[in-house]
Amino acid sequence: MTMVDEVLFRESPSPLAIRDDEGRLVDANAAYISFVGAYSIDELKASLPGIVAPAHQGKERDDSFRDGRPLAGAMAFRRLDGCFAWGRVTPIRMPGRHGDPVWCEHIDDVTELRHERVARERRMLHDELTGLASRRPFMEELAASTEAGESCAVLLVDLDRFRVHNDSHGHAVGNEMIRVVADRLQRILRPEDLLARFGGDEYAILIPGPDQESEALSTANRVIAAVDEEICVGDTRIFVTASVGIAFSEPGAGAEDVVRHAEAALYRAKGLGRNRHCVFTGIDRSQVTSRSRLEADLRRAIDASQLAVHYQPEVDLVDGSILGVEALVRWQHPERGVVPANEFIELAEETGQIHPIGEHVLLEATRQIADWNDDAALPDLIARVNISARELERPLIVERISGALRESGLAADRLCLEVTETAIMVDVEESMARLERITDLGVSVAIDDFGTGFSSLAYLRRFPVDVLKIDRTFVNGLTSGDRVIVQAVLDLADAMSLEVVAEGVETEAQREVLMEMGCRRAQGWLFSKALPAGELTELLRKRRLIGG
Repeated sequence: MTMVDEVLFRESPSPLAIRDDEGRLVDANAAYISFVGAYSIDELKASLPGIVAPAHQGKERDDSFRDGRPLAGAMAFRRLDGCFAWGRVTPIRMPGRHGDPVWCEHIDDVTELRHERVARERRMLHDELTGLASRRPFMEELAASTEAGESCAVLLVDLDRFRVHNDSHGHAVGNEMIRVVADRLQRILRPEDLLARFGGDEYAILIPGPDQESEALSTANRVIAAVDEEICVGDTRIFVTASVGIAFSEPGAGAEDVVRHAEAALYRAKGLGRNRHCVFTGIDRSQVTSRSRLEADLRRAIDASQLAVHYQPEVDLVDGSILGVEALVRWQHPERGVVPANEFIELAEETGQIHPIGEHVLLEATRQIADWNDDAALPDLIARVNISARELERPLIVERISGALRESGLAADRLCLEVTETAIMVDVEESMARLERITDLGVSVAIDDFGTGFSSLAYLRRFPVDVLKIDRTFVNGLTSGDRVIVQAVLDLADAMSLEVVAEGVETEAQREVLMEMGCRRAQGWLFSKALPAGELTELLRKRRLIGG
């Protein structure tokens, strides 16, 4: 080793060690001494740390030699303090100080990288909030059972109306609710049962064994009883219930199949009124098959030009003139015909297809309204386009709206985005920030289905809202107690200088009552159903009074 080599050896930031052909430590630099937790070369030689090699085998060795040469690859070094350091060893053959050949071990310290990887894997296997297993180990355990042909049951547990509690009391209280419920569920299960958190307010329970059917029903009842107890978080008292879907393993069914069956049973429990359990049945099976087929068809619908935008007029109740249109998506399925929006919009939100669908509707609607507004023979219209909760959560939603206006040439003040109360209450602060950026573009915002959500007047005052749309359920009940609700909405809008649009007007009597109450704008089948662009163009050209 030359003088230059000696200096490089001593000053190198990488751990380096010199060994003879017998594997005895001859020398080590400061980085190596620190790497293994020693204070000096003498201390290091006196108590040489053990080495686990290869690292993934976990078999401890007394030295780092095998077959007359240093081991190469990932190694776990037992430090003098008993802990482990991890390094990737590269042995290099080189002449020693006296000309005799020696081995120089070069070590890349990967201890921190390994700790980060272990922590990342641990997070994948365990839910940080509750300490329960995550979805991955649950599915692995379930897959092992189904592949071995063993009997088991899966229970999916979902808290009823959790989002309402979370929005009302805040995320900190919501997180504590999730932890409390996790503890309660853990206490009512047998040692052999596996409890996992799938995310949000959804838990999964795996029940193995030949008696899993009776045990599953018993467990479901215990789950419902355990959740249906008061939860106290500081001074906040919360009452929450749970719905449970149950599915059993079947020959030929994989882990994903069993979970999907449990989800179908859970949806039915929710639909029957919540706070109950349902077992997967043949009816659910057909619904699952139909839903899967519909999902696959929906993914092809846009490219196949099966999604069309229809437009329902919004009229002036006094003279019947058309003031604007609401853009509504229609799916013309090649086999099923027209698929109602309530059958595929929810599915689109769950699968993420709502984003391309929403973008398609926004672009198509802004282009069409811009064309109508450029025609001097037609009235100047407002375009109302619905934005779902999933779309509002998307970071690029503002840029997408701005791009649609730019591409279509539609004036910003001719576009109004409709969002539901439920959508804006998912994340109040984030929704407020997004809506403020949207209104900064010059676009107006309407609260759709007003009165059916859970927003408070305090929140309504904070949001940049221009229009309230009265839900059709209140319009349908104008001859009963709902008249009081409609009047309250009109008074509120007047006090806050907001416009009001009544939805679902179907009879002349409803129109007359709304006019008496001071409502000026409405839409509904009394005036026109949603029409394709061509038919609405003809309607606009005639400039006839609608409903008058």
